[in-house]
Amino acid sequence: IYTLSYTLSLHDALPICLLVEGSRHRGVEIDLGATARLIGCYVAGTRKLDTPEGFGLSAAGGAQVRLQDVRLTDNTFCGMSAGSTGTMLEGDGVVVDHTATTSNSGTGLILFDNARVRLRGSRISANHTLGILVQHGSVMRANGLLVDDTRAPPAKALLGFSQAIQANA
Repeated sequence: IYTLSYTLSLHDALPICLLVEGSRHRGVEIDLGATARLIGCYVAGTRKLDTPEGFGLSAAGGAQVRLQDVRLTDNTFCGMSAGSTGTMLEGDGVVVDHTATTSNSGTGLILFDNARVRLRGSRISANHTLGILVQHGSVMRANGLLVDDTRAPPAKALLGFSQAIQANA
């Protein structure tokens, strides 16, 4: 059901549809105040060599991002992140699942440094360590969001939280 072709536009002239597999460090990065609309995208297997960091989708620097029917799967460290003042990420029908590093840690969604996220009819599932982490003045609003099956490995039995909220979030 995912679109395999893409049109690239950072200023919302046309929606972006992507198939991204096996990227290093960031599958999709939207930064520096850019505006993007992603429909029917599939981002999988993002990994960075020599570190556990790999982000499926990263929005920062005041980016304005709309997601519709997007799946971020099998990425390392973080499936989706939003960070910095002015950054807004809105999503309908977003699935973030199976985020894990080789050491079996990984977070589905991370918000930090005053970012804003709004999700509707979405699912954050089968991520290791945390489903959602909200930090440093960030705000998350959700309607019809399912966070399930967060899977801490036995060696990290105290982890495996569906969500964590920290530092004035």
